[in-house]
Amino acid sequence: MRKLIICGSRSIRLTGGMKKALLAFNLENGPFEIVHGGAVGVDLDAHALFYLAYGIEPITFEPRYRFPGDREAPKIRNSLMAEYAAPDGACIGIPDPESRGTWDMLRKAIAAGLETYRYDMGTHVLVRMK
Repeated sequence: MRKLIICGSRSIRLTGGMKKALLAFNLENGPFEIVHGGAVGVDLDAHALFYLAYGIEPITFEPRYRFPGDREAPKIRNSLMAEYAAPDGACIGIPDPESRGTWDMLRKAIAAGLETYRYDMGTHVLVRMK
């Protein structure tokens, strides 16, 4: 089964438009195994959304911190998620301008050859990234 990574800002909660875009993408391109990084905000909201909508238990890749303040653990986790979803998976990111981790995940998804999208807050559509 193809994998879909959903990532996003910790400061963003999924709105009706975001939920609609995620569910529509799954219906049009899936079914997918849902993958996320376990962070508060978009990640856990997406977990609940897909579990409630389809009974799908998403796969969570939590960062493995080696010491307090370890800034590499989330980046390593992002690499592992991209590797797990390759070669035919997809990634949807819902970042805010300061979302360092989300932008890192999107870059890694593109590098891994994943079909990669960013949710555009202005137009409320998924924009393909390359």
